[in-house]
Amino acid sequence: MGGNCLTDNKAQPCEFTIELEDGAGCRGSTVVLEATLRNNGTCARTFSLTTQQTGGAVSFDSLTTSGAVLISPQAEQVVSVTATIAADSPPGEAFVQLTASNQSDGTCDPQVTLTDITVSRVTVIEVDLDMDGLLDAKEELPGGYLCLNDDDDNNNGIPDKDEGTPIAAEDDLRMMALSISNATEGKVTLSVNSGRIAVYEASDRTDPVALPSCWATPPVAGCGALSDMPAVLWSEGADISVSARDSTLSLSYESGSSSCTDDVVMTVVRVEFESPIDTDGNGVIDDPGNEFVYDAAEPAQLVVPINVRIFPDTDPIVRTDLEGRVRTHVGPIDDSHGAMTTVGLTWNTPLASDPTVGRAVYSPGTGGTWNAIATFSGMPSSNADFGGKTGAVEILRDDGGLLCRREAEYEVFFKPLPRNNPGPEPDDIPTTIDLNQVEAKRRSHRR
Repeated sequence: MGGNCLTDNKAQPCEFTIELEDGAGCRGSTVVLEATLRNNGTCARTFSLTTQQTGGAVSFDSLTTSGAVLISPQAEQVVSVTATIAADSPPGEAFVQLTASNQSDGTCDPQVTLTDITVSRVTVIEVDLDMDGLLDAKEELPGGYLCLNDDDDNNNGIPDKDEGTPIAAEDDLRMMALSISNATEGKVTLSVNSGRIAVYEASDRTDPVALPSCWATPPVAGCGALSDMPAVLWSEGADISVSARDSTLSLSYESGSSSCTDDVVMTVVRVEFESPIDTDGNGVIDDPGNEFVYDAAEPAQLVVPINVRIFPDTDPIVRTDLEGRVRTHVGPIDDSHGAMTTVGLTWNTPLASDPTVGRAVYSPGTGGTWNAIATFSGMPSSNADFGGKTGAVEILRDDGGLLCRREAEYEVFFKPLPRNNPGPEPDDIPTTIDLNQVEAKRRSHRR
C-alpha cells in the first residue's frame, strides 16, 4: 500500500508512491516480496530504501532490499524485499515495513523531500502430519508404531492386510491428520520411503491411497486440487520392519523457493505367540502348548504362561520403545476377574492399576520373548468354568491408548480323579473307576 508524500512537513500532492505485496513461506525459507515504486514527479530521483519489522510473532533471520534505486519521472520500478524466516520461528504473521525517501539533490525542487512508507504481512506456512496418539515432539524420535495387520477381524481365514475389500470390524489402522495453513497456492505431496506402510481413505480399508499422492493449485498434472487434500487418512502396517524407525511418511509443501516437510517416522511390529501355542500345528486345542491343568495342591493352582515374540525382536531399540507398553490377559475362571472369593488371580508382573492384567517383561533368557505368568488359586464351583479360554496380548500406543490386540485360544482342565475339588464330598464313592470314561468326561467340557 502507499503512504503520504511528505514535503518539508507539509502535505503535498503525492509525487511518489510505493506498494509492497504480502507473502508467505515455510520456516527456514526466504520469501521474496515485490515492491512497486512509482515516481510521479517531473524529474528523476534516487530513493534510498530501508526495511524493518514493525510487529507480529514471526521472527526473521534477515530482512534486506536494494539500498537505493533511481527512478525516471513518470515511471515505476519493481524491487525485491527478501525476508528469511527463522527455522525456529513461532507460527503466525509479521509486519514488514518498507521506507523509501529522497532528499532533493538540487536538480529538482530543492525544498522537497519525498518519503513513502508501506507495510506488508508475512505469514508462516505450516504443514502438519499427525499420527493419532503421538505427540509432535515424538514424531521422529521415537516415532510411531503400527502392528502388522495380519489378524483376521472378519474371520474369513485371510489376513486382513491381504484382503481386497473393506473390513467392517477392522481395528488395526491408525488415523493420520493432514493440514496446511496460510497457503492458497502451491503443491502438497504425501509420500512414504518404504513398502511397509499402506494408506487408506477410511478406517475399514476403503479406497487405498496410491503413494505418492499430491494436491496442487494452480493445477499440476496428476495432482488433485489443493482444496481437495483430505484432512484424515488411515495408515496400516503392511509389512514388518527390518529395524526400528525404518519407514517415514512425509507431507511436503513447495511453492517457488519455499518448501517445508513434516515427517512421521514409523516402525511396524508383529506379535507371535509362543504360549499358548498350537504346538503340533493341527489347528486343534489338544496338546501341552494350549492345554493347562490344575495341580493337586490345596488350594489347587493353575499356571497359564503368556509368552510372545515381538518382531523385529533383534533390535534393542524396539525393546526399549515398548518397555512398559505390553499387557497380557487371560480368560476368567469363576470370579477370578471380580471378587476373587472362589478363584484368585495373580500375576508375577502385575499391572498396578488392574490386578487382572499382567505386564509383559522382555527376557533374553527365554529366547527373546515378552513374558507374564498368571496363577489361578482355587478351583471353580462349576464345571462350566473349565474348557475354552482366550488369552491376549495388547501393545499400547505412546499415549496409553490401544495400538493392537492379538489373541490365542487355550483350554483349562482339572486332573483325573481330583481330590482337591472344593465341592462337598459325594455320598456314593465308586469302588472302581474307568479312567477312559473320566478322560472322556474331562474333555467334554471343552468349548
